[in-house]
Amino acid sequence: MELVIFGGALVVLDVLAYFFGYDSRDASALDHHDRAIDAIRRGQFDAYSHELAQFERKILKDVWPGF
Repeated sequence: MELVIFGGALVVLDVLAYFFGYDSRDASALDHHDRAIDAIRRGQFDAYSHELAQFERKILKDVWPGF
């Protein structure tokens, strides 16, 4: 029962954070990759290059935290 309450609290906090401008999907580098693939399929080349750059920054930030 406690695990269900804890899980519900996490979901509520994530939804509230989303309404205040934080998107937990941005915490993952793979989300930027997925957005880049979607943009190239739609033919939005500027959005593709932006998302690809964000993906590379996130990967470098995760791989080289000391630099």
